[in-house]
Amino acid sequence: MEEVVVHLCLPGCSPSQCEYRVQTSWTVEHLLALIFERNQISDSVGFALFQGTEEKDLLLRSEGLISESLPAPDGEIFIRRRYFPVEKPTHSLLLALESVQLHRDVLKGLYPLTATHYLRLGALSLLAAIGPGRPPEQLAESMRSISHYIPNHLLVQDGGTQAWERPLAEEYRTLSAKAGPTPDPAAYRDELERMQPVLFGSSFFDAWELGIQEGFIACRTKVTVAISREAISILVPLGKGEHRLERTHLLREVTGWAADQTAMMFIFTLDSKHENRCILECEDADEMVILCNTYAQQLVEKDKLS
Repeated sequence: MEEVVVHLCLPGCSPSQCEYRVQTSWTVEHLLALIFERNQISDSVGFALFQGTEEKDLLLRSEGLISESLPAPDGEIFIRRRYFPVEKPTHSLLLALESVQLHRDVLKGLYPLTATHYLRLGALSLLAAIGPGRPPEQLAESMRSISHYIPNHLLVQDGGTQAWERPLAEEYRTLSAKAGPTPDPAAYRDELERMQPVLFGSSFFDAWELGIQEGFIACRTKVTVAISREAISILVPLGKGEHRLERTHLLREVTGWAADQTAMMFIFTLDSKHENRCILECEDADEMVILCNTYAQQLVEKDKLS
């Protein structure tokens, strides 16, 4: 049987630790199990393999064959949370994987944050990258890669990168003075959860929201759908990666959802007397429903414990 070497993006691991020799007849699920076994991780709930490109991260279906799932020339394979459980992981690699995932989504502009929030998160990622207490010359060198810490849609605005370099360095120094010799691996994750408790850990989908009048499609609006542990949120792309939060529907207020191959519909209530329907065209409509079902079950289990 033919073998290939799959190169993964695993934070904190050496290049050799990121290489996995597998048979092309293996499934993606088989490879994921091997990764967690090698790293001695027993609690891998909610994780999946994705192929990352500049445009979007593509879920590799667990039943897909390795031969059909190798990345495009400009792509890479890495692990993301397919969904976030209620409990925070304790294994250092899982915390790192979550932080990398959240950091990628923040840099893509998927989380609508304030400038103050972006600076705090950027400084936390800089602190994790270079450690605390670095001298001015090393800090200045890090600013050459400022796009690793601040989203591009902010760097192309008036003032460019120079408008962000000094504030980012000052925020780094503030955090560095309070940090121990080893930065907290969960700091970025916890800070984003504090800033965005409803959107935190969302899976994001490109979609078109359909406006229906008298049974016909009257309009299509390009949106980004965010599905989290708490809600289905609708974001409006503003260009260059930036997003604005349009509205949020808490899962406890959504009375049902369904999907076919290309569209998802969910029903929500604004008050006890009115029902509203939202219809979304999306090539990942089935995955959206799987996430809603998973998070709804989490809420049920959470209620049983309370």
